[in-house]
Amino acid sequence: MEKTLPIQLRNESFNFISLHGKNPAYNGKDWQNSIHPWQEAEKWIQSGKNYGVMTGHGGLIVIDADCKAVAKAVEEWLPATFTVRTGSGNFHYYYLCPELTSKIVLDDKLEPSLLVEGEHHYGEVLTRGFQAVGPESIHPDTGEKYEVVRDLEIKNVTREEVYSSISQFLKPVSEFSLPPITIGSPDHSDMESLKITDILPNVTKSCVIPHPVHGATGGGNLHLDIEKNVWRCFRCESGGGALALLAVMEGIISCDESQKGILRGDKFREVVEVAKNRGLVLGIKQSQHSTPAQNNEPLPLDFLSPLSLFELSHKVFPPEQFLLEPYFESGTLNMITAPPNGWKSWIMIDIAIAIAEGSSWLGNHKTAQHKVWLINEEDSEHGVEMRTSILGAKEKNIPLYISAMKGFKGDNIKHVRAVIEKCKELGVTVVMFDTLRSINNLDENSSTQMQELIDNLKLFLREGITVVMNHHHKKKKKDDKYQTDDAEMFRGSSAISAAVSGHISLEEETREDGIHIVLKHLKSKISEKLLPADILINKEYEKENGNIKVQNGRNVVKNITFKLIGNNAGEVFSTQRAKEEVLRILKENKDTWMSTKDIISETKSTEKIIRNVLALLFDLNLVHLSNRKALGQQLAGKGNQNAQFFMYREPADSVQNTLSDEEVPF
Repeated sequence: MEKTLPIQLRNESFNFISLHGKNPAYNGKDWQNSIHPWQEAEKWIQSGKNYGVMTGHGGLIVIDADCKAVAKAVEEWLPATFTVRTGSGNFHYYYLCPELTSKIVLDDKLEPSLLVEGEHHYGEVLTRGFQAVGPESIHPDTGEKYEVVRDLEIKNVTREEVYSSISQFLKPVSEFSLPPITIGSPDHSDMESLKITDILPNVTKSCVIPHPVHGATGGGNLHLDIEKNVWRCFRCESGGGALALLAVMEGIISCDESQKGILRGDKFREVVEVAKNRGLVLGIKQSQHSTPAQNNEPLPLDFLSPLSLFELSHKVFPPEQFLLEPYFESGTLNMITAPPNGWKSWIMIDIAIAIAEGSSWLGNHKTAQHKVWLINEEDSEHGVEMRTSILGAKEKNIPLYISAMKGFKGDNIKHVRAVIEKCKELGVTVVMFDTLRSINNLDENSSTQMQELIDNLKLFLREGITVVMNHHHKKKKKDDKYQTDDAEMFRGSSAISAAVSGHISLEEETREDGIHIVLKHLKSKISEKLLPADILINKEYEKENGNIKVQNGRNVVKNITFKLIGNNAGEVFSTQRAKEEVLRILKENKDTWMSTKDIISETKSTEKIIRNVLALLFDLNLVHLSNRKALGQQLAGKGNQNAQFFMYREPADSVQNTLSDEEVPF
């Protein structure tokens, strides 16, 4: 029977190498960068040559299990996949894991008792720059064939799952969480009494467990070495000693921040205070010398350990994930701004409903499903319930939690930590605040005070909780009616804008076909900004005896939906603003004929837009139109007899029914 390459390896993204025995048959030294597709490997097999499957290409990795203990661990922890028995009787497990870019060598000296007679080492995980001898090749020493024993598809796994499966064969991280001894700080020996078993009393021996803060995608990802009193997180590539673990569990640092030198200054003092309050450490030795606070601060030496460009370019970062694509990234601080009564509460609730459902918002923007907690300190529970009902969520069983006017303050660190703990209890991973002004007692215009608030809100991010907050625009001045810098239209210090990852603004526009919201994509740290979105507000009113029901002088709204007209509202928005601008100028010059040139000179819009707007206003019967010839020299002066002149015309009486953030139909 003719030898063929397994169908699982016939992948255009994979790469292969011809072998002499188990070594590359390549004249040059740079064989890792040679390109040989699967069609060449097929020819090598048919001619009786050995070949290697080059790992790292197309995200391919191979776990080379050179002992039964590693094979057992892989088969227990990872999904069954395309597997090859080697010529020496061991196993190659093929997986797809683009996150892994560096070879992992299993520590042969860690648990030598796991090796049985005839086994000399554990094995390794092969990634970019290496190769595994392919099936149908012949082992040069045993003469046995490499053969497929599990003819399955090559499965996808995460970096976290791979590390978790081989955790017992990896060296633990060394203790690096304690800072150097400094005046006014706890002595090193005082902290040695703190043990991982004090923090996790149910753990009695070295093991791998799901991370108690951010969880695990597989069976476990937190490796605890009780004997050495250290831990390692395979998801975050972090670790440390007992003090660092306590800091992570208390939210003082995030798990991925637990690197060398992180526990310094205020963070170090805070976690020590927590340890003291919980009775986990004994007395603290204080220096009898008093020095200024700034001299007590340990020198943060991390900034003296820069990465080279090469190291930075090869560092593996987790892929970006959107909470609301492309506006808000998961795990970040985000903001919705609008003028007063500018629909921001309605839009926030509508977005919250979509995220809790995991449905697309406006039918066009994908969301990642999360449990959401809406903290509204401006409206009553009745008001929030009314909005959710009108937006169609009354009967929906979705994970959306609501607190209304309960007194939460983001500048109170106890309030923040209490909400974080409740989020962990409920499994909430998105918190929305309506509004920023109502959740603090600080000076919005003070960058120092606002930075304190932002630092508190960032504690949510350390726990993987995304924050979205509503905020007000500034009041427009009479002499600056059309502010041009949209990103700076919100109230308060620029520290707020600098801190957010995503920022969208809303502005209501009343047009002939109804009320619109122009949504502007003002900031995004990970995606290109979209053009302004044009959103039409559709209202359905309650009927009574065939007529619209009126209550407290207002039409009672039964249902509101937001319809995306398109992401090209820029031109519409410019025309609408120009229309308002021209009407304002004509009103201010009431009973006066103004030429097109005069009107253009007093606006900020282009001549083309102004001429189109004047034609539109005439069609709407909002202006009088004449020319110089008809008006005569006394009214219009000298010049082109056909030049057009306009005068404001009072519109016919009409009633405009709108529903804003603060106008609710009870």
